[in-house]
Amino acid sequence: MRTLPPGHPRKLVPLLLSLAVSQAYAVDVNQYGAGGLSGNSGATPGANGGNGGAGDSVVATNTGSADSSNYTRAYGGGGGAGGNGATGDASLNGGNGGAGGSGGSATSQGVLVLDGVYGYLNVSAAGGYGGNGGQAGGAGPGTLAGLGAAGGAGGAASASGSLTLTNASGTSGALMVSSQGGNGGNAYGSGYLGGDGAIASSTATVSSDAYSTSVYVTQNGGKGGDGYSGASGGQGAQSLMNNSISASANGSYMDLSQYAYGGGGGASDSAVAGHGAAGGSSLTLADALGTYAVLRVAGSGGNGGDTQTGVAGNGGNGSASFQLDSALPGSQVYAYTSSAGGSGGNASNGGTAGLAGNASAQQQLIGADSVYGSVSATGGTGGGVTGGSGNGQLGGSASSSGQGEASLYLTLQASSSGGQGGQGSGVGYRGGDGGNASATLSGSVTASNGQLQLSTSQIGGNGGSGYNGASGGNGAAVEMVNTLSASTPGYLGLSQVANGGNGGYTDSGTAGNGGNASSTLTLSDDSTNYLALYVSSRGGAGGGSQSGLTGAAGSATSVVSGSASQGSVSVNSTAYGGSGGAAGWYYGTVSGQDGGAASSSASSVASASRSAYANASASGGDGGTGYGAGAHGGDGHSATANASASSVSGYVQVSVTQNGGNGGSGYGGASGGRGADSQALNAVSGSSSYYLVLNQQANGGYGGSSDSAAGGDGGHASSQLTLADSSAGALQATVGASGGAGFSGGSAGGNGGSAVTLLNVQSSVSNGYLNLATTATGGSAGTAYNGGQAGVAGNASSTLIAVGSGSLNAIATANGGSGASWGNWSSDDIVVSASDGGNAVSAVQAQLTDGGWAQINANAGGGKGSSALGAGQTGGNGGSAASSATLDGNGDWAYVNSSSTGGGGGDGYLGAAGGQGAAVSLSNTVSGSNRGSLALTQYAYGGAGGNSADAAAGLAGAASSSLTLSNVTQADLSLTASATGGQGGNSGAGAGSAG
Repeated sequence: MRTLPPGHPRKLVPLLLSLAVSQAYAVDVNQYGAGGLSGNSGATPGANGGNGGAGDSVVATNTGSADSSNYTRAYGGGGGAGGNGATGDASLNGGNGGAGGSGGSATSQGVLVLDGVYGYLNVSAAGGYGGNGGQAGGAGPGTLAGLGAAGGAGGAASASGSLTLTNASGTSGALMVSSQGGNGGNAYGSGYLGGDGAIASSTATVSSDAYSTSVYVTQNGGKGGDGYSGASGGQGAQSLMNNSISASANGSYMDLSQYAYGGGGGASDSAVAGHGAAGGSSLTLADALGTYAVLRVAGSGGNGGDTQTGVAGNGGNGSASFQLDSALPGSQVYAYTSSAGGSGGNASNGGTAGLAGNASAQQQLIGADSVYGSVSATGGTGGGVTGGSGNGQLGGSASSSGQGEASLYLTLQASSSGGQGGQGSGVGYRGGDGGNASATLSGSVTASNGQLQLSTSQIGGNGGSGYNGASGGNGAAVEMVNTLSASTPGYLGLSQVANGGNGGYTDSGTAGNGGNASSTLTLSDDSTNYLALYVSSRGGAGGGSQSGLTGAAGSATSVVSGSASQGSVSVNSTAYGGSGGAAGWYYGTVSGQDGGAASSSASSVASASRSAYANASASGGDGGTGYGAGAHGGDGHSATANASASSVSGYVQVSVTQNGGNGGSGYGGASGGRGADSQALNAVSGSSSYYLVLNQQANGGYGGSSDSAAGGDGGHASSQLTLADSSAGALQATVGASGGAGFSGGSAGGNGGSAVTLLNVQSSVSNGYLNLATTATGGSAGTAYNGGQAGVAGNASSTLIAVGSGSLNAIATANGGSGASWGNWSSDDIVVSASDGGNAVSAVQAQLTDGGWAQINANAGGGKGSSALGAGQTGGNGGSAASSATLDGNGDWAYVNSSSTGGGGGDGYLGAAGGQGAAVSLSNTVSGSNRGSLALTQYAYGGAGGNSADAAAGLAGAASSSLTLSNVTQADLSLTASATGGQGGNSGAGAGSAG
């Protein structure tokens, strides 16, 4: 037995097979080339090593089998290693190393033709590895060392398979073809090169009428050999596939794949590393593929070789292209096309990093009843410097595009992701910036009842990290403007998503900024029956830092506008600001950055009697985490949104939601960041003579927590809408605001944000319908974990003014924020001072000029007081509540109600007493007049007293309700006044008095 070079696919082969004698088991054919002889090492002082011999080339052929399952394999012999030079003596230099031998080529050919039965054919070829070069002999006394030697080139590989199945409708068939170019051998010594990787070739031909047919073809370029002792790395072999598959199938199911992978470059310790090679896969099919086909095409570039102090290799480009010209009538096609750029090589000790490979992918699908296509591209990662000093390289770019045509259903997706920047190292250096991305699509569907859906996505590459004082790279910005084009008389749905890249981390420099994201889609369509548009944007997060400066967050902007002269329209726009850079690993003293801005806009115009929908939501970015005494979490960022929709006589719905960003948390003594305010002012609008729905919501951001300092305050929220309408037969409007919660801290709790709502609607439509509501909720307060002052709860105010004719339903609700509550505490000797619950005020002023009925409600609820801890402390008092409602009516009947509930007292722990429930006193807070019957009701509820485990319980709030009218002219009048005192708190030391 003889041993082949390491890495050869067959470690031991019989000597009798060194001439590539065929082994056959059943009808399988396996050929193994013998390895080249290794060169002899120098035997005497200064003697050169011998060159390695070439590996044997082999051909494996299997073309006459009648068996249903067949394998054909060929493995080229590995090149022999070069001999080492001998050490010199006093008169002779060291000997030179011998060159490595070339790997043997491998060729594999398989043909299978069957009738009436299933068939499986597997054909593979692998070129032999190049032999390693011999190492130089050492110097003798007073003489020089010898020279090294080059590595041998890898052996080429070629595999081809052909499968023909006839009269096989009840069976299946599969053809697997793969080739792997041999890797180059390693080199030693300055001026020498590692062996180049070898090319590979794979082809497949299939003709089948089997029920199910699978074709899987791969092609891998060989890797370049490494270089040592000053030698350069070998080059990776490119792998380019152009119509490597020829397929015709008219069965039920076809599964086809064509994958190409470029070889990686060889590493070099101190010279020039090899480049990764291109990997490209291109396929055009025009033949029948059966009634259900899954088709995959992919190409990936090889990675660049690494280095220590030299120059790293570049990553290879990746490309993929697929085109389907026709398909059977009634068929379904699922096609996936993808590409990836190779990564640039890294430098581990101050060398120069390699460039990233770029990626591109294209797809064209035509002619089937139902088509699904996905095309994607991912840029390679930039080479990084992992030790010493140097810049990281830019991430690779990525582009994807697609086009499709179908008679009934077409769904296409195109996504591109820029590559990540490489790592930087050393003060004054930086990580690479993220790579750019682009994606486009177009499509058409001809059937009037068809569906066309297109979606593009662009993701900016992340910035590379910075270590040893280097700064982080910036995330890539993304800007998308009308990346989609389409036409169909049926349903049309378009989606466009933009995400900025995240900033790179740094240990002690300046972190990278997050990339901004912008997505704008505008379409005016004159053929579709239903148009649905969606846009989204998300800013990249700022990079974190261990002890330096954190990175700024990326902003987000989304704009969508759609109109259809023949159909309904639905548009949706969302935007998310990026998170601020955060303290990393919790060393040093680092403040978090503020979150990124967010803006969202939506506009919808439908044809005369069709529906129109518009929704816009925006969320400001959260602040980043802070660490260390004196530092703070970043503040949340504000957001803006607006939306409008119109239809002459169709249903119209418009919604806006604004969310302030949350404050970042604080650790190690850092305080929490503040939640952002949210202010929505006339952010929704619409028109229709039929039914109009308007929703406007503003939410303040939450404050950030803190482990030992003050928690962040919640953001305030305000939502106000004034509307004069002269067309809508039915109008529904809802306005809401919620203050952000103050978060708990170690020494003090954050305050809750206030909430204010105002809705003023004036409708001049005769005999219309108004359904109106306002809701305001104050933010809850945070407590102090380790003792201190609890935060103050947010107040709430809700006001509704309405004038209409016909029917009117109006309700205003306000709820004060709750004080901080406790379920556990950090120790039994802490003292927490409480704060009162948030106050609440609600009011409705309504006028019904003519019509049927009116229902008017004003509700207010005070917030519960916060809990207190420690002897001598008392839970917070409940928040006050006040409500009022009035109607000037001319309807058949009317109901007007005012209801107020006092907030409950906060609970006491560890010797603290319970807080008092809020008292409520209502006097003529409800009033009105009406042509027909009128019912006035007024309800007062006192707040409950707070509980205490071992001190006095809180007193309940009293309640009174007084309703008096004078000079009454109302013909049919009903009055109700009710008061209910609160319940006293519970305590082991005695219950509190009831209200």
